[in-house]
Amino acid sequence: MLAPTRGSAQEGPSSTLGPSFTVMIMGGDAVRASACENTFFGAAGLNAGHNIAGRSVRFQAAARAYVLAAGGAICAVAPLPPPPNDGTYTMEDPNHLVAHPFLTTDARVDLDLPTHISTVSAGAGVAWREGRNVPYFLMGWGFPVLDGVKHRFGLQIDYQWLHLTNDRFERTFQGGALISEQALTPARHWSNAVHVGVRWAFGL
Repeated sequence: MLAPTRGSAQEGPSSTLGPSFTVMIMGGDAVRASACENTFFGAAGLNAGHNIAGRSVRFQAAARAYVLAAGGAICAVAPLPPPPNDGTYTMEDPNHLVAHPFLTTDARVDLDLPTHISTVSAGAGVAWREGRNVPYFLMGWGFPVLDGVKHRFGLQIDYQWLHLTNDRFERTFQGGALISEQALTPARHWSNAVHVGVRWAFGL
């Protein structure tokens, strides 16, 4: 998770477990709706790690529950309004990730940079939520604040590429009312998100 300092490179724990707190600071299309632009989503989590090549390479597994938001609730996403004219339309219902609380789990490999002041990481995971789950890939950057024999504490920045699925329908409207609807093949989109947080890991 965190890069070792030179003095502790041979002394720190090979396996760790500890809590984390993470905030989503940016989300692209289908991740955050316009109603959510000024809302921050926080997650409490748990991280486990194990060295796989000395202290330079580590395997990390993490789980985070995004249940916190500015104002005390996940932002509401308004349904799409009916079209202004009568007729048949192909419509896509966005299934925004942050419309409901969700849980993420991921696995990654962290590489200690030669300078020993940061790490880079790559991995993949899934956001588990109401409706269709969302797989994602990630790149991360870690910056240690404390890296001792028994515990580690540091900052983490993650950039995610998410593969979201929206429901798609053929709908017929008359007089502003929906009179028929037929489900079509779902639409899939790639979007992105940025998360920042802190992690505290204790040696096992």
